[in-house]
Amino acid sequence: MASDPRPAISVLQLRIALRGLSPPVWRRVLVPEHLTLGQLHNVLQIVMGWAGEHLHTFSIRGRRYGEAHEGVLEFSTVANELPLTAFRLREHEGFVYVCDFNAWWRHEIRVERRRLQQHPGRLPRCVAGCGPCPPEGIGGIERYLEARDERSEYESL
Repeated sequence: MASDPRPAISVLQLRIALRGLSPPVWRRVLVPEHLTLGQLHNVLQIVMGWAGEHLHTFSIRGRRYGEAHEGVLEFSTVANELPLTAFRLREHEGFVYVCDFNAWWRHEIRVERRRLQQHPGRLPRCVAGCGPCPPEGIGGIERYLEARDERSEYESL
């Protein structure tokens, strides 16, 4: 029996929780550890049902990483090119992702597990989650909660 020539890759299981909402909104995703922060931003947008129309930043170990645009906030490193492997994230370690600086959607991301896998299947992929994500352009948590409460009052009539 011949061995598989493909090397095993490091896969991270991440739990992404959108802060400030009750009931909670969270997703569990599997990503290859060689993913860049820019690619992780795209994954987060997809699993939250958003289109990625707003600026964003990651805060990892006290430093901010994100896209730099002329005349807008400057960040310490260009995130699109920085792989997760550069951080050597440990299991249970967390970091923050903020999307849309006007609405300030804050996501807490925690590394739940790290595995070396020979056949990881299709990655990245969402494997679990809870709660519908707010619409991207609603204007933040307070406006979303107001709209949700108004809608639920109307629907209960």
